[in-house]
Amino acid sequence: MRVSDITDAAGISAGAFYRYFEDRRSLMLELLTIFHEDVYRSVSTPWDPDDPRASVEATTLAYLELYGENHDLFGILIELAPSDPHVAEIGLYARRRFHVRIQHSLDRGIREGSIRPDLDTRVAAELLGSMTEFYALQRFNPGYGNTSPASVASIAKTLAEVWTDGVTRRG
Repeated sequence: MRVSDITDAAGISAGAFYRYFEDRRSLMLELLTIFHEDVYRSVSTPWDPDDPRASVEATTLAYLELYGENHDLFGILIELAPSDPHVAEIGLYARRRFHVRIQHSLDRGIREGSIRPDLDTRVAAELLGSMTEFYALQRFNPGYGNTSPASVASIAKTLAEVWTDGVTRRG
């Protein structure tokens, strides 16, 4: 895509484009950053200590639906991250924020008595977040061979069950 394609589609002059962006790459980095901010804000459900599974299921469903609708943008991040340190940093920052959010929910659950007190919440947050992220990558990006006929809602429910069964207090 050329800058002229971008400016024509946006209805702006090349001068206006270059006033805000050095080149196409700087526009892409800005769009990826904004996209991840939007993902972070829109994929959040308040933690319900009385029903952690419902909280996890709602958040997971929102993430999977958003990923499915925007798999091309997630794909750009995954494809470019190994060779572009700026793109890699955008992805790493986004991933860390989600892991911290999960960890805070787990820590709150420990304080409230719904989560096992022996849980290493930092490691659990990374594992749980990565499980969801990798499943979404597999599910929505061509070439990963995912052939599951299950609905996104069913997947979110199953992921929530796996998550909560692994971290909640027993008995």
